[in-house]
Amino acid sequence: MEYQPTQAAFPQQQPPPPQQQPTAPYYGSLPPQSNPYATQQPYYGPPQPPVPAVGGGGGGRRLLTGLLIGVAASSVLWAAGVFGLPLLTGDSDGRPGVGKYQVIDKLCSSAVLTRLQQLYPEPDSKPSQRAARSSALDYMYCTMDLKKSSSDVGSASLSMYVQLHKAVDATPEFDAQRDFDQQQDYQITEVPGLGDEAYLSYKDDDSDSSFRYISQYIYVRDGGVTYQLGWSQGFSSSSTDTPPTRDDIRERLIADSKATLAKLASGATS
Repeated sequence: MEYQPTQAAFPQQQPPPPQQQPTAPYYGSLPPQSNPYATQQPYYGPPQPPVPAVGGGGGGRRLLTGLLIGVAASSVLWAAGVFGLPLLTGDSDGRPGVGKYQVIDKLCSSAVLTRLQQLYPEPDSKPSQRAARSSALDYMYCTMDLKKSSSDVGSASLSMYVQLHKAVDATPEFDAQRDFDQQQDYQITEVPGLGDEAYLSYKDDDSDSSFRYISQYIYVRDGGVTYQLGWSQGFSSSSTDTPPTRDDIRERLIADSKATLAKLASGATS
């Protein structure tokens, strides 16, 4: 069966330095959101979720965007070998299948974020989460502020996006997301043993003397399921906060992704 392009992919709005508002083609269902920290990339997927408002590192609230639509799953071999889960099977025309993966209406409540919550123990009382279903594509997402204490004004954010591609092969679009990240000068690191393919995307943007923005994401494809978990944090020049190390966040993203994907691959619905 000849592959037909789909609109469902991995839109990503990685933040440039403040005071910049570059634009790019937009192909989605809704117009791009206006955000002084967001760069507009081509958008092919379902409507974008609202962007959580997070505070600047030195005080005051700032809108920071950088947690974007990616997509979800666990490993075919990893899930079967490590957790004893069934292998994903392809459809009769050769498209990767989605196995037992099911949409969860409240992904923020169901995701296993143990390692990140050790670093940011204060829960977000109003996370943003949504799920949608169709014959060709199911998706779910969760975005929330990350805080170390109740007095923390909040300058860190988390996002998780999962898509179940039931009508097309998600592989070309997954590869395109990696290309988009590289074009924006993100450092790409492959992650072996997780899904059919997985990688980490990292950027420490200190090009503005008054503001520094660090972001790191993990992307996983497991058959027809795609997954993204992202962390980002902004720091003003007056901030006394010490950023977590790249390796620390990397370990936490991988650990929480493995646990969440194992749960999703088991057919959990809540």
